[in-house]
Amino acid sequence: IRSRWVVQNIKIYLANSGGDDFSILGSLGVGACGVISVIGNAFPKEIKIIIDSFKKNIDISRATYFMLLPLINVIYLEVSPICCKYLLYLMGFKTKKYRLPLDEPSLQSKRVIEEAAYNFFEEE
Repeated sequence: IRSRWVVQNIKIYLANSGGDDFSILGSLGVGACGVISVIGNAFPKEIKIIIDSFKKNIDISRATYFMLLPLINVIYLEVSPICCKYLLYLMGFKTKKYRLPLDEPSLQSKRVIEEAAYNFFEEE
Protein backbone atom coordinates (compact mmCIF):
# COMPACT_ATOMS: atom_id res chain seq x y z
CA ILE A 1 0.00 0.00 0.00
CA ARG A 2 2.77 2.44 0.93
CA SER A 3 4.66 1.85 -2.32
CA ARG A 4 1.48 2.55 -4.31
CA TRP A 5 1.14 5.89 -2.48
CA VAL A 6 4.77 6.78 -3.31
CA VAL A 7 4.31 5.89 -6.99
CA GLN A 8 1.07 7.89 -7.25
CA ASN A 9 2.60 10.95 -5.60
CA ILE A 10 5.80 10.78 -7.65
CA LYS A 11 3.68 10.71 -10.81
CA ILE A 12 1.79 13.78 -9.61
CA TYR A 13 5.02 15.60 -8.78
CA LEU A 14 6.73 14.70 -12.04
CA ALA A 15 3.66 15.61 -14.06
CA ASN A 16 3.72 19.07 -12.49
CA SER A 17 7.45 19.83 -12.73
CA GLY A 18 9.54 21.17 -15.57
CA GLY A 19 12.67 19.27 -16.54
CA ASP A 20 15.45 21.69 -17.47
CA ASP A 21 16.51 25.32 -17.41
CA PHE A 22 15.76 25.96 -21.07
CA SER A 23 12.11 24.98 -20.69
CA ILE A 24 11.26 26.77 -17.43
CA LEU A 25 8.79 29.24 -18.94
CA GLY A 26 7.28 26.66 -21.27
CA SER A 27 6.82 24.18 -18.44
CA LEU A 28 5.17 26.79 -16.24
CA GLY A 29 2.99 27.79 -19.19
CA VAL A 30 1.53 24.29 -19.46
CA GLY A 31 0.87 24.02 -15.74
CA ALA A 32 4.08 22.94 -14.01
CA CYS A 33 4.22 24.00 -10.38
CA GLY A 34 8.00 23.80 -10.16
CA VAL A 35 11.16 23.07 -12.08
CA ILE A 36 14.26 20.94 -11.90
CA SER A 37 17.02 23.48 -12.38
CA VAL A 38 20.81 23.49 -12.61
CA ILE A 39 21.12 27.30 -12.67
CA GLY A 40 19.00 27.28 -9.51
CA ASN A 41 22.09 26.11 -7.63
CA ALA A 42 23.70 29.47 -8.35
CA PHE A 43 20.56 31.63 -8.41
CA PRO A 44 17.87 30.05 -6.20
CA LYS A 45 16.16 33.37 -5.43
CA GLU A 46 15.81 34.19 -9.11
CA ILE A 47 14.34 30.77 -9.91
CA LYS A 48 11.86 31.28 -7.08
CA ILE A 49 10.93 34.69 -8.54
CA ILE A 50 10.38 33.12 -11.97
CA ILE A 51 8.08 30.44 -10.55
CA ASP A 52 6.22 32.60 -8.02
CA SER A 53 5.61 35.51 -10.38
CA PHE A 54 4.62 33.47 -13.44
CA LYS A 55 0.87 33.49 -12.73
CA LYS A 56 0.81 36.90 -11.02
CA ASN A 57 3.01 38.95 -13.33
CA ILE A 58 4.47 37.07 -16.27
CA ASP A 59 6.55 40.12 -17.25
CA ILE A 60 8.62 39.79 -14.05
CA SER A 61 8.96 36.07 -14.61
CA ARG A 62 10.08 36.52 -18.22
CA ALA A 63 12.47 39.37 -17.41
CA THR A 64 14.14 37.32 -14.67
CA TYR A 65 14.40 34.28 -16.94
CA PHE A 66 15.90 36.24 -19.83
CA MET A 67 18.32 37.93 -17.43
CA LEU A 68 19.63 34.46 -16.50
CA LEU A 69 19.55 33.03 -20.04
CA PRO A 70 23.16 33.92 -20.99
CA LEU A 71 24.35 32.03 -17.89
CA ILE A 72 21.96 29.16 -18.56
CA ASN A 73 23.50 28.84 -22.02
CA VAL A 74 27.06 28.58 -20.70
CA ILE A 75 26.42 26.12 -17.88
CA TYR A 76 25.41 23.54 -20.49
CA LEU A 77 28.61 23.82 -22.56
CA GLU A 78 29.84 20.57 -21.03
CA VAL A 79 28.50 17.76 -18.90
CA SER A 80 26.38 19.06 -16.07
CA PRO A 81 27.23 20.07 -13.32
CA ILE A 82 30.84 20.99 -14.03
CA CYS A 83 30.16 24.32 -15.73
CA CYS A 84 27.71 25.36 -13.02
CA LYS A 85 30.26 24.38 -10.38
CA TYR A 86 32.80 26.57 -12.15
CA LEU A 87 30.31 29.45 -12.24
CA LEU A 88 29.74 28.98 -8.50
CA TYR A 89 33.51 29.04 -7.99
CA LEU A 90 33.68 32.37 -9.86
CA MET A 91 30.93 33.63 -7.54
CA GLY A 92 33.11 32.85 -4.50
CA PHE A 93 31.94 29.37 -3.52
CA LYS A 94 34.50 26.65 -2.82
CA THR A 95 33.44 24.34 -5.63
CA LYS A 96 36.72 23.80 -7.46
CA LYS A 97 36.91 20.08 -6.60
CA TYR A 98 35.21 17.64 -8.95
CA ARG A 99 34.36 14.07 -8.05
CA LEU A 100 35.22 11.33 -10.53
CA PRO A 101 34.31 10.75 -13.26
CA LEU A 102 33.88 14.52 -13.67
CA ASP A 103 36.76 16.86 -14.37
CA GLU A 104 37.21 20.59 -14.77
CA PRO A 105 35.66 22.34 -17.75
CA SER A 106 37.97 22.85 -20.71
CA LEU A 107 39.94 26.11 -20.88
CA GLN A 108 37.71 27.27 -23.73
CA SER A 109 34.54 26.63 -21.68
CA LYS A 110 36.08 28.35 -18.66
CA ARG A 111 36.76 31.48 -20.73
CA VAL A 112 33.20 31.52 -22.08
CA ILE A 113 31.77 31.07 -18.56
CA GLU A 114 34.05 33.80 -17.21
CA GLU A 115 32.96 36.23 -19.94
CA ALA A 116 29.27 35.49 -19.37
CA ALA A 117 29.68 35.86 -15.59
CA TYR A 118 31.60 39.11 -16.00
CA ASN A 119 28.89 40.52 -18.30
CA PHE A 120 26.13 39.36 -15.96
CA PHE A 121 27.60 40.87 -12.82
CA GLU A 122 28.67 44.08 -14.60
CA GLU A 123 25.03 44.70 -15.55
CA GLU A 124 23.78 44.34 -11.96
